Parts: sequence; C-alpha cells; structure tokens
Amino acid sequence: MLLLVCSLVGFGVLFSRPGTVGKGRTSPEVITDRSDYEPGSTAHITGSGFRPKETVGLQVLHADGTPDTGEDHARWYVAADPHGELVTSWHVCEIFIGAARFRVRSL
Repeated sequence: MLLLVCSLVGFGVLFSRPGTVGKGRTSPEVITDRSDYEPGSTAHITGSGFRPKETVGLQVLHADGTPDTGEDHARWYVAADPHGELVTSWHVCEIFIGAARFRVRSL
C-alpha cells in the first residue's frame, strides 16, 4: 500500500479547494487520481491554477523523511496548457513493500 500526498512547496498538503489569488486566478493545486497505489502502478497527476504555458517542475518524495534517492525521485518538468492546467504521471516503484507515504510537490 502506497499513499501519495499532494503538496506544493511552501503551501503544505492540499486536498481542499484552491483559494483565489488576485483577479480570477486560483492558487496552484496538484492532485492525484487516487490516494493509494500498488507497487508498479501508475499515479496520474493533474494540476491547475498555474500561469498559462508555465513550465512546472514536479517531484515525488517520501513523506516520512526517508532518503529520496534513485530515478523515481528525480524532478521532471511539465508545461501547463493555455488554461494553466497540467497532466502527467509517475511510475510507482516496484521496490516499495509495505506501507509508504509520498508527497508530490511542484517547484
């Protein structure tokens, strides 16, 4: 059982509705399609509230302070669409056995 917790750097865990930032903009939000994943599965990640066509860095890290080593924890970049939304995915490592908690962060 693996849990992904979505967060933005400096904003903490985000599972609530995004707030409003300025005129008509919402604060960035990153969410996953599920909260629990089996090793070897794919986590589908969506985001909204970014600037149109902004390049957004994403990274999946251990939520419990376990060292984040290996390719699965490398930062990757996704371009937001003209509406400030993004879609991407993350492969859940097969080596995780038992319960582990991760968080997705945008940079």
